[in-house]
Amino acid sequence: ITGGSGFIGAHLASHALDNGNIVHICDNNLRGVKDQFIDNLISRGAKYLKCDLTKIDEIIKLDKDYDIVFHLAAINGTENFYTIPYDVMRVNILSTMNLLEYFSGCPAKFIYSSSSETYACTFKFREDLIPTPETIELCIDDIFNPRYSYGGSKITGELLVANFANQYELDFQIIRYNNIYGPRMGFK
Repeated sequence: ITGGSGFIGAHLASHALDNGNIVHICDNNLRGVKDQFIDNLISRGAKYLKCDLTKIDEIIKLDKDYDIVFHLAAINGTENFYTIPYDVMRVNILSTMNLLEYFSGCPAKFIYSSSSETYACTFKFREDLIPTPETIELCIDDIFNPRYSYGGSKITGELLVANFANQYELDFQIIRYNNIYGPRMGFK
């Protein structure tokens, strides 16, 4: 689980452990140091790897024999969209590219965590589509608006995963999370 120290990743890891799975958590600790929740996961048997997925020489810390790779690692948070938009895009896109290449030829199913932010600009043109079908057009109407750095990185990630999967026969799924909340979610 990349981004396994984050809000969704840590809860996913806990659930996987509850169901008897072997769990590896990969995170760069951008949110801060590991907390008690992560320490608890480790004490329950999760393996923790500190890893920067933008660097190929660090990705080799990961095994290649996973059944499923959950790619949740990303820079998120509205404040970050405005203050470090290039870093948001660079980290989110490069980590996805590096993981796809690293797991090329491996049997693991690749589950890419996208976001409802991919629809953000579309609603300016298609307000009538609520609930939103997954087949709706995705767009960015203003490349100069840093607000779209995250959504743009997720649209790009979806394109990377779908096209890589098509070219290299990767088993994959894309999940577009929408307004997830709960314990450990943070407020930035």
